[in-house]
Amino acid sequence: MTGSVRAVYRAALACALLFQNPPNPPAGQNPPAQRPPVFRGGTNFVLVDPYPQRDGRIAEGLTAADFEIREDGQPQQVEMFEFVRVEPSLSESTRRDPNNQREVEQLAADPHNRVFVVYLDPLHTTVAGSHNIPAPLVDALNRIIGPNDLFGVMTPNLDPRQIVFGRRLISLEEQLTRHWAWGERNSITPDPQDPMEQQLQSCFYCHPALKTPCPNWYVNDGARSRLLHEVLIDRRREDRTLTSLEGLIGHLAGLREARTVALAITDGWLLYRDNPDVASQAGAAPSGAPPITVNPGGRIGVATPARGELPDRGSCNSELLRLAQLDNDRRFRDMLRTANRANVSFYPVTPAGLGVTDRPITEAAKPNRNNPPGVTPFTENMRNLTERVDTLRTLAENTDGIAIVNTNDLNAGLKRIVDDVSAYYLLGYYSTNTKFDGRVRSIQVRMKPQGLSVRARGSYVAPKPPPGDVAAAARAGPGLAPARARDAGRAVGRLAVLRARLGLAPGPAPQH
Repeated sequence: MTGSVRAVYRAALACALLFQNPPNPPAGQNPPAQRPPVFRGGTNFVLVDPYPQRDGRIAEGLTAADFEIREDGQPQQVEMFEFVRVEPSLSESTRRDPNNQREVEQLAADPHNRVFVVYLDPLHTTVAGSHNIPAPLVDALNRIIGPNDLFGVMTPNLDPRQIVFGRRLISLEEQLTRHWAWGERNSITPDPQDPMEQQLQSCFYCHPALKTPCPNWYVNDGARSRLLHEVLIDRRREDRTLTSLEGLIGHLAGLREARTVALAITDGWLLYRDNPDVASQAGAAPSGAPPITVNPGGRIGVATPARGELPDRGSCNSELLRLAQLDNDRRFRDMLRTANRANVSFYPVTPAGLGVTDRPITEAAKPNRNNPPGVTPFTENMRNLTERVDTLRTLAENTDGIAIVNTNDLNAGLKRIVDDVSAYYLLGYYSTNTKFDGRVRSIQVRMKPQGLSVRARGSYVAPKPPPGDVAAAARAGPGLAPARARDAGRAVGRLAVLRARLGLAPGPAPQH
C-alpha cells in the first residue's frame, strides 16, 4: 500500500472504530448524532496500543488524559482512545475460521482483533522440549484466542506468506500430539528439510569406523574443539532461523498496524560471529568424497549415491566461508529494531525447562589448546546456556514481550502471557510531522499517574512520498505508476469492505 493511500486508510479505520464504539453519553442525555468521519488529506495517522501496568497487571479505568505521547520528542494529540478487553471462547464450536484470504486480511487489519503467531523452532528445540510443550501451549491458546482473534503457526521451513490464520485449535493440538518429537536440536542426523546439511556432512565428516582415508576435522569452537561439520551445521541452523524470523516480521508488518504477538518456542540462539579457525578450513573439502550416512540407530556408514549425486566441493567450501563469517549478533540487533517498528512483540518460551549445560555432557569433544585462562569446556558449556537465555530475554524486553525461561512450570509461565495480552488500550494520533519521507520515527509513551509502567511500540516508519507525483514516477521508470495504481485500488477496496462490515455509510473521497 503506498504512502498517501495508506495514510487515508489508517485515518478511516481509526474513525470507523470510534463510531463503532462511541462513548456513553451522560445519564439523561440523548446520544449525539454520528457524524461521518473526516479525512485529513496529507496527514499520517499512527496507531499505538500501550500496555500500562500496575503491580504486573493491566491498569484499567484510564482516560486519554492519562497518556502522554511524543513523536521524535514532539507532543502529539490523542485523537482516538479505547480500552479493549477480550474474553476468550473456550469452546471450539463457537470459533469459526475465515473463509478465504480476503477475509483474513480484513480481520487482521482491525485492531480490535488480535493476531497471534506460534513460531516453532525445531532446529533449536530438543526432543524433550517438543514433548513438554503441546499441552501447556494448547491450554494457553484456548485461554487467549477470542471469538474474533486469529492465530497461525510457522516454522523455519515455511514461507511466511503461506501461514494459514484461523481460530480453531483442534488441528494444532492433534498435530503437536501426534508429532511430538519435532525437536531436532542436538540430533546426530542432518535435517531432512535441508539438503545442504547432508552436503556439509558428506564433505567434512570423518569417523574412525570408516575405512576410507580422511583427516580428523576438528576446529576451535570456543574453549573446546568440535567436528567441523557439526560446527557448520549449527551455524547454518541459526542462520536459517534468523532469516525465517526476519521474513515473518516483514510479512506481519504488511498485514496490520496493530500489535501482533509471536510466541517463539525455542531454546534460544548463540548469535554466532566470525570464526577464523573455521574459515581456515576452506579448500579442505575433498572432491568426490563418498556421502556419509547415520541411520536412526546411530550406525555410521558410507552411502552409495546415484551417479551425479556426489557432494560438490565448490558448494561445500563456499558455504563454509559464508558460515564462518556470520555476524548474527548484528543481524539480531537489526531484527529487534525492525520488529519494534512493525509492532511485533515476541514472547519466547524455552520448552525444555531448567538446564545445566548447553550441549549433552556425554557429547564427545576434544579440549582446545588455546583456551582462555580459567575457561574449561564445561564452564563454557554452562556459559553458552546462559547466553541463549539472555538472547531470549533481550528479544522480549526490546519488543515489549515477556520471556518464559528457566522454569519447569510451563503452565504458570504461559499463564503470565495470557494475563498480559488479555486487555490493552488503543490510542491513535495524527502526526504533527506531515512529511512523507519514509524515515523511522520514534514514539515515546509515558503515563501521567504515579506508580504506572507502560510498554508500547517504540517507533514506526513514515509513509513514502505520495504516488501523485507524476514526474517522480516517470523518473523511477516504466511500470511503476500502474503498480501504484493497483496498490491504491486495493487500499480503497479494503476500506470500503471495512466500512460496510462496521455498518457505516460510504465515506467521502479522499482529499489531497
